[in-house]
Amino acid sequence: WSGPGVLAPKLVEGHEKIRRRMFNTHLRWEMMPKHARARYIYVCRDGRDACCSFFHHLSSQRTKAGDRYVFEGSFADFHEKWVAGKVEFGRWTDHIASWNNAFGDSRVLFLSYEDMLRSLGSAVQRIVQHLGLELDEEAIRDLMPTFSFEHMKANRDNFQPVSVQWKDGFEFLRKGTRGNHATLYGPTECEAYEAELRRRFPAGMPAWAPYAKKGFLEGPFPLLDITSPQTLEWCRSLPLPPVDYAEDIFVCSYPKSGTTWLQ
Repeated sequence: WSGPGVLAPKLVEGHEKIRRRMFNTHLRWEMMPKHARARYIYVCRDGRDACCSFFHHLSSQRTKAGDRYVFEGSFADFHEKWVAGKVEFGRWTDHIASWNNAFGDSRVLFLSYEDMLRSLGSAVQRIVQHLGLELDEEAIRDLMPTFSFEHMKANRDNFQPVSVQWKDGFEFLRKGTRGNHATLYGPTECEAYEAELRRRFPAGMPAWAPYAKKGFLEGPFPLLDITSPQTLEWCRSLPLPPVDYAEDIFVCSYPKSGTTWLQ
């Protein structure tokens, strides 16, 4: 940002080239800029896998001073903080609950990381339809190889953040699989995770999140301090896109749930 509702010049330059504004974000639904000329894609992921990936991420990301890592400790330590919402971007369950308020809004497409693994082609078709892209079957077929995790790893410089420093040997694009939490989760973590699900979703997970079969208990979800008040104010004051631009695209998720893949 350059100011309230004013994007940084580098972003504006990139948007001008494609005549469309596109954003990746981990903000909750209540924090998002909203207008009629916007399309949102929310991707969810099994919270346990997201937690493990986030642990590896923060344990390998250097602080701004470069003298230590953002998180230093065991996975057991991290999981305890994660369940309590004492890590960056708060609780995974709160993020899911927040975005459930957008369920039924025609501007929002819900996807899951697991569905993308099972059938990436089907997910791409849903995205194309949701965004109203003019791509025929042949064009989509030609593009599909560039959407694979293998292609991303082979071209990691296009996807790995350059604004932070990493531990030597760390790979931002690690595995791209599901169920890897089994390597870190023990009985204590399983019990704590299940207790948090019961606490936050006593009637079951939202129908669009494929991690439970029951419905969802409605309720108010207060905003938590996952970003600075200034950033939140500037984000909410984002003006409409220029009249000759296509609709805005917001790719949204809890951290380590698929925003880079959808990018």
